[in-house]
Amino acid sequence: MEKPSDAMSQVPRAGTLAPGWSPVAVASLTWGDLLKHNAWPLVACVLFVCIGASPRYGIFAWFLAVPILLWAMFTLVRMAIRPRERKWRGLRLALWAAGALVIVAAQHYNDYAARQQGDAVVKQVQAHRVRTGAWPRELQEVGLDATALSHEWGLRYGASPGSDPILSYRAPGLFFDAWFYDFKKGVWEFHAD
Repeated sequence: MEKPSDAMSQVPRAGTLAPGWSPVAVASLTWGDLLKHNAWPLVACVLFVCIGASPRYGIFAWFLAVPILLWAMFTLVRMAIRPRERKWRGLRLALWAAGALVIVAAQHYNDYAARQQGDAVVKQVQAHRVRTGAWPRELQEVGLDATALSHEWGLRYGASPGSDPILSYRAPGLFFDAWFYDFKKGVWEFHAD
């Protein structure tokens, strides 16, 4: 018979619980034990969060969302019919739910930061027009690095003589959607696809 203090002998293996698993064993588990037996789900979740939280590749999180939601439904059913597995499955479910919340928060921040950059560009472009009477043809004319703004925030600017300039940035986390600034109305407009 195993000793109650030997927590590792009572840790679940491959999604099942060892015989004799008890609250005493759970209470004696360390963070190391939890990480050891949840390393792969933790690594997968961290990768999911890194991909989903990035401004450019966040769309890929949506492709992974369907299998993860199916797994979450399966996990909830297993937790309902197998009470002994609730703690471990609940821990993994909570891990993935926290990862999804981090992705949502990061995408909202990315959108906010890109808009702030866009607003700063609008102010400088409008100030140049007030000073010179013409729209700048390139962002370098107002002292901005167009390459850096394009790379970091997806901001694009262009102006033709006799027409209003075009300023846009990619909607963070989406490939084809963008926000365009309407210089006549003074507002950002969303353009899908």
